[in-house]
Amino acid sequence: MVVFSTISGRCRVSTTASVELIPHVGNLRLLRFVTLMLGPCRTKDTLLLIGGACGAIVCGAALPLFTVVFGETLDKLGSGGADIASSVMTMVYYFTGLAVISFVSGFAEVALWMIPAARNADRLRIRALQATMRQDISWFDTHKDSSGVLASVQEDSSLVQRGTGEKVGNFIHHITCCSVGLGVGMWRSWEVTLLMLGMFPILGGVSGGLAKITTWMTSRSAQAYAAAGSTANESISNVRTLAAFGAEEKATNLYRAKLAEPMRMGKIQGWVAGLTIGFTQFSFLGSFALALWFGSIMVASGRNTGGDVVAALFAGLIAGFAVGQAIPNLTHFASARMAGARLVRRIEQLPEIDEENMDGMVIHPDDLQGHVELREVDFRYPARPTVQVLKKFNLVVPAGQTVALVGESGSGKSTVIGLIERFYDPESGAVTLDGVDIRDIRVSSLRSSIGLVSQEPALFACTIGENISYGRPGATQAEIEAAAQAANAHKFISALPDGYDTFVGERGVQLSGGQKQRIAIARAVLRNPKVLLLDEATSALDSESERVVQEALDSLMVGRTTIVIAHRLSTIQNADKICVVQHGEITEEGTHKELIARGGAYASLVSLQAH
Repeated sequence: MVVFSTISGRCRVSTTASVELIPHVGNLRLLRFVTLMLGPCRTKDTLLLIGGACGAIVCGAALPLFTVVFGETLDKLGSGGADIASSVMTMVYYFTGLAVISFVSGFAEVALWMIPAARNADRLRIRALQATMRQDISWFDTHKDSSGVLASVQEDSSLVQRGTGEKVGNFIHHITCCSVGLGVGMWRSWEVTLLMLGMFPILGGVSGGLAKITTWMTSRSAQAYAAAGSTANESISNVRTLAAFGAEEKATNLYRAKLAEPMRMGKIQGWVAGLTIGFTQFSFLGSFALALWFGSIMVASGRNTGGDVVAALFAGLIAGFAVGQAIPNLTHFASARMAGARLVRRIEQLPEIDEENMDGMVIHPDDLQGHVELREVDFRYPARPTVQVLKKFNLVVPAGQTVALVGESGSGKSTVIGLIERFYDPESGAVTLDGVDIRDIRVSSLRSSIGLVSQEPALFACTIGENISYGRPGATQAEIEAAAQAANAHKFISALPDGYDTFVGERGVQLSGGQKQRIAIARAVLRNPKVLLLDEATSALDSESERVVQEALDSLMVGRTTIVIAHRLSTIQNADKICVVQHGEITEEGTHKELIARGGAYASLVSLQAH
């Protein structure tokens, strides 16, 4: 079930939803959303948009008003007389004034719309990224292509930027130009203007039809070229096979056959494109000729002057072309509405496990003991609802003790870690911390008390010091270095040319596996957690790196509640309790010596690794 609110509200999305709905976003509501509801610059943006709209109106009206001055100039020139020079100079001043006004208003029309649109697009991208990172882990399980999600955010925000930026100013400009042009034409010669208007539907219909045919043929050609390109790529990818069998000519003939269809469409498209351009020129000049002929009748009858006819003629043409230039902007508005709807859905999507939710109990570190317990827990992953992972699972981890979970892959060990971190909630049962159900604890407070070290340490493309500081943002350099010393990492870090300012590269590629793991441990040390979760923290390391990292882990576990998942059983022999997990249940538990003496599943695992 997916429930959406209006833009001013919020929406919560269930991870079991099978259908995603896109809320309707109107043009004005979209504009309000991206300009008035985001960021601290809303007042400034509003003023810029008002200025941009005024600039678009003035700039759009300037060209039709030019025809008025032009018509008056023709009448002055035709009248002759001794004062013709001064009369024409007056018109020159008018033209100059219109030029200056057009320059200023044209700048305002574009710049004052683009500036807030670009700023708001950045805000949308940031808000969308924040909303994406806010989602719970189950959302990422069902959205494997996270990079694709962010790529769609970039594309959608660009569409919104175009649809709420200069395209709006451009639309206002051309609508104003059309309106004022028609007004000027009706004022100077309504007969000529009506004649022009009567021709526009015919001309527009033919031009639109030709444009539609051209678009259809372009799409067909693109599909045909894509098919031919696929054939060519396949041939290049398998060039060794083609060479081995001497089939190069066959591949060339197949490619030639695939090109036949786009070649035919290209020839037809050439004819249609030529007709479109030719008809456009013909319609423009033909309309001009017809209007001049009819205007001459008006002048001969004394109903209009030559200036009136010319002004009405040009004003009508300008109005017609303005409509043609305004209409394509509607496509940008439609795209922006759909893109805006997707962004609204993403930004207003609330996860079921929300780290930013301020409800719930706040844990005070000094009062926390660290007693962890899982009681009768049943669990299935939302992405795999048919697979039962944990079945009536029970686990008690006393405060300050170390409990190890062992078993075959897929038995549910890492799931226990995810439930304690509250990446997921159990279907039934409860996970408690010091006797309190963790669902009653504020998520951010819960996770601030837990440290996690995984098999694959996640490092970011920044410096070593910055990676460690993720454990506790705002930590001092001294605290970072102290954490590194506790993790046996300070020595190798200090030996690097840039020390703690050394960039680790993408995913820590500049460092070895053991070095990356020790940095991850230092990050956990800096957090100073009461509960420590170690998910196969040494299984991917060589023997020497494992020894160094294990020493760091041993010192880190002192005085903390620790849950260890390990495949190398030699690393957990000193644990206070070892639990064997099979098929989502604990089948054996006890100390290393007790389980060896029992001769069960754990003893078999130890025996297998010994050999």
